[in-house]
Amino acid sequence: MDTSETYIKMCEKSEEIQGQRVAAWHMMEANQVYFYDGDDVWFAYTVGEGLEQKLNKVWIPRQDQLQEMVKGEKHMHLLAYEFASYFHGTVDPLYAYLGMDNFTVDADNSMEQMWLAFVMKKKYNKIWDGNSWINTTE
Repeated sequence: MDTSETYIKMCEKSEEIQGQRVAAWHMMEANQVYFYDGDDVWFAYTVGEGLEQKLNKVWIPRQDQLQEMVKGEKHMHLLAYEFASYFHGTVDPLYAYLGMDNFTVDADNSMEQMWLAFVMKKKYNKIWDGNSWINTTE
């Protein structure tokens, strides 16, 4: 499971994905913590001090949860082909809309980061610019 700072930031900024889960919360004693609620993984952290302190929580989807968001009625091998076409960056006759404005992959990207980028592009037409999700239709 990717718990890197980059993946947490990508998840936190994906408002469309975050709206799909709500977690039960318990008191935190540390400034940041990973929290497991059933099968879901959450990252929680506090910002501010004293009465101004605020709790931020971020759902960290697993790879299988991300795949389920875009799978629909497809067989898994077709989803894997579509996923690979997106990152290959070619214009494929079956998936012509993929391979444009795609996520830049480097050696440090986890599979969760790549699947989140794929979900955000396919479902919401957004790409990750390193800091936030950019709508590619504007």
